[in-house]
Amino acid sequence: MPAQIKNADTGQERLVFAGAREELVERALRFIAVQQIAKTKLTQDVQTGRQAVTIFFSLSMLRRHLEQLGHGYKLSEIKEALDILADTRIAVEEQTIEAKTGRHRRTRDFASILTHYTASTVDGDTTGDEALRRNDVSSSRDRRHSPAAF
Repeated sequence: MPAQIKNADTGQERLVFAGAREELVERALRFIAVQQIAKTKLTQDVQTGRQAVTIFFSLSMLRRHLEQLGHGYKLSEIKEALDILADTRIAVEEQTIEAKTGRHRRTRDFASILTHYTASTVDGDTTGDEALRRNDVSSSRDRRHSPAAF
């Protein structure tokens, strides 16, 4: 299911599927986590009980990495990509036949690419670097600039 994105200038909403830009942002976040460029921690998703990796990063950190790969995006484009990754839903459906009864069973699993992220900035800090520096990484996730969980 597509993400519902609101245009900041016009206020109009549009439906958007994740595309090449969102894939690059997701790959950049994974690289940042795997290479331990940013603080990461393993957290348990309260709703599903599954493990997730939480990454503490700033938008400018993500932007710099994308630029190194030859993909220059504005901060607003990166923010929109994160919104799309968080709001796009994937539905996987499995159909089986029960051996004893012959009844058809349908199982659906809904997920998103980016479980959630929190944007937190200090007045005048458009990149999130200052917010990331000001906060103790070991405390509440909601205080960090953009923790993302996969």
